[in-house]
Amino acid sequence: KKEIEEIRALSMCPLCKQDVHPAHKSNIIGENQKTIDKTQIELESLKLDIEESEKKILLLRKKANELINEKEKLNYFEKNYAELKNEEKQLEEEKQKIIVLAKEKTIIDLDLKKIDKFDAGKIKEKVEEIERKIIDFEKEKKDILRRNDLVKFIDEKKKNMQNILEAKIKTAKSITDLTKSIHILTKETALYDRLESDIQKIKEEKEVLLSILENQKIALAQIKEKINSFEMQNADILKKIDILSLSKRKYEKINQIVNWIDNLYIPMLKNIERNVLARIHFEFEGVFSKWFDLLINNNFFNIYIDEDFNPIIEQYGFDIDFDNLSGGEQTAVGLCYRLALNQVINNITKHIKTKDVIILDEPTDGFSEEQLEQLGVVINNLNLSQVIIVSHESKLRSFANSILYLKKEDNNSFITNN
Repeated sequence: KKEIEEIRALSMCPLCKQDVHPAHKSNIIGENQKTIDKTQIELESLKLDIEESEKKILLLRKKANELINEKEKLNYFEKNYAELKNEEKQLEEEKQKIIVLAKEKTIIDLDLKKIDKFDAGKIKEKVEEIERKIIDFEKEKKDILRRNDLVKFIDEKKKNMQNILEAKIKTAKSITDLTKSIHILTKETALYDRLESDIQKIKEEKEVLLSILENQKIALAQIKEKINSFEMQNADILKKIDILSLSKRKYEKINQIVNWIDNLYIPMLKNIERNVLARIHFEFEGVFSKWFDLLINNNFFNIYIDEDFNPIIEQYGFDIDFDNLSGGEQTAVGLCYRLALNQVINNITKHIKTKDVIILDEPTDGFSEEQLEQLGVVINNLNLSQVIIVSHESKLRSFANSILYLKKEDNNSFITNN
């Protein structure tokens, strides 16, 4: 626009000092306007490209965030994996406790069976029978005491028999009867003594049985309390087993994921990466060698690319350090490397919109005349729509379709005629 304004205001050519024809000014202004229009169209296209690139950037950032989240998940899984390992160890300890408790429960079950064999009802019936016998013995004892009183009364009567002789005859029969009764009472008294001894033994047996019964009741209460405690522990252990089983299933699932990642996914990615890199390496080395052979037409050099994509140069079977090459040879290696890299990237990536354009900035530093001519051959073999070369080498003009001369003044560059 500045140039258009200057031409519009121009009336005389500063070089030939002749009047500038309006048609000539119109032509120059028209060409510059076309350039402006074309640049405006390219600017709009670039804006669309920028918007598309920004969308892709947002998408890539989203994918990057997703990858970060996946990494955090993986860290979380690894942490859970360690925790599950610890829980699995605790589960084994709890299992050992369960085995011990199961043994104790078996012992308690045996004790319960013994207690079941001990029939407390029969003991109670026996005790009640003994108590009934004791009551009967008490009654008989009272009868015997009454009979003893009767014996005493008979003794008094015997004392009075000497004074009452007439009554003796009358009461002879009664005395005989009483004698018989006395004999019976004497036997019953002996029986009473034996009963006293039996009652004492029964009381002692009762005390022993009651003591045994009380001890058995205490033991039964303790066993029941122990059983309740074991049941509570068993319930807690079962809960822990359920929790640990769930954790174990989670652990197994996470372990499957980890195994899949370690044994399948990562090796698959590495295999894909190796295959892709091998294909790229093969293609890169072929293109690099092709350009190098064109630029350096020398049978003394043998050049190839190692696994890390470093150029290796051999001469007579020995590796040559890059610094030992001449300036032109170093420039040729760098140029061939960049041209090969550009071609390989363009072949791999389909979305680059500048595939047919390349810019070379001073690519011929140290080149010989022969190498400069060979550069033209290389550029023709690139099969690109446009090659822009920035150079001070006048030899390059021979194979250029358009030449632009730049001049720099006060840190500003502008196009000149020569």
